[in-house]
Amino acid sequence: MRCSKCGAELESGSKYCNNCGARVEVTAKRYCLNCGTELDNTMKFCKNCGTPVDSASPENNVASGNNQKSDNKSASEAFSSPTSGSYTYDSSKITSNNRKKAESADGIKGYIKRNPKGTALAGCFVLLMLVLVLSLSGKKRSSKITEVSEKSTGVVSSSEKLMIPDIQDQSPSSAKKILTDTGFTNVSIYTGSDSDPEKEGDWVISGITPLPGTEAGIDDLITTHCAKTIQMSLQINSDGNLIFDKYDMEVYLDDESVARIANGEKLSMLVDTLSGSHTLYAYKADTRDVVGSTEIQADKSLTFSAKVAHSSDTIEFKNVEITDGVDSAFITVPDVEGNNLEDAMIILEKAGLKNVKEEPYLEITKKSEWIVDNQSV
Repeated sequence: MRCSKCGAELESGSKYCNNCGARVEVTAKRYCLNCGTELDNTMKFCKNCGTPVDSASPENNVASGNNQKSDNKSASEAFSSPTSGSYTYDSSKITSNNRKKAESADGIKGYIKRNPKGTALAGCFVLLMLVLVLSLSGKKRSSKITEVSEKSTGVVSSSEKLMIPDIQDQSPSSAKKILTDTGFTNVSIYTGSDSDPEKEGDWVISGITPLPGTEAGIDDLITTHCAKTIQMSLQINSDGNLIFDKYDMEVYLDDESVARIANGEKLSMLVDTLSGSHTLYAYKADTRDVVGSTEIQADKSLTFSAKVAHSSDTIEFKNVEITDGVDSAFITVPDVEGNNLEDAMIILEKAGLKNVKEEPYLEITKKSEWIVDNQSV
């Protein structure tokens, strides 16, 4: 740098010329009074806002009419009047908002350019917080709507468990109504065929999944298994043993007692049951220590005929024959349990039954003194 008066070379930072003693003039930095941008000495207009440079002189910075007293004071301290009458600039004394304006003249765009990574992280954080707030707000609103809906409509929550009722032997339509009235919404009726059990009157519920007495959600699948009601005519002849192995037999269809067959006699009766697989059993009466069985596949009403041979340790069904349909000549057996024997015999004879046996036969002398406590059919 050189002295403005004598042109002598000066050391950096000199305040007076070491050749002529003149004070070293330092050209003051200029700032735009409109936006605070630092200006070059050659500029006639502000490069940031276009304000004329004449209004950005040091004098105007000091006495520019700013209403902020602190700015005027700071500017006055920064610009001092030397003997030459020109202004000098002391950067250590500048504290005005002009410096702040100059440093942030480019605003947010400038900050983004100078700090791209910080800007990206800040943007991600703001976006994450916005998503979190919206998510929590949606959950609360949904919870309130659900709560209001349940209180106003009385609808059972889908998470609540309900007890499955026992609908065994009900008609399909009745069973479905019971389940829907309980609160279940997903009820299926299964037949294993193309039949419509709700329209046909000879179907009943034979089972349900899950089992009755267990719990299930209102939206869980409840499957009802249907079977068709059929009739089975049983024609069973018992081989008569004359001396040895002479005993009566008890006949069961699955786990239901059907009748008792005396040694050497014939059983002829009509049984109501369901379509499907069945097992016919013959037990040694009273002791039940000897048993024989046979399988019956009944998809519709049928007649089952067989001969039962029995010995001391075996019971066997022989000559088994199954035919479609039943004999229409069957008679409905009236219930006479609780009547005295004399009245019971009259009722049975009027019903058309002719082969009626009294037990214990040898002990009965006066029928009116005996009460029927059991009947085999």
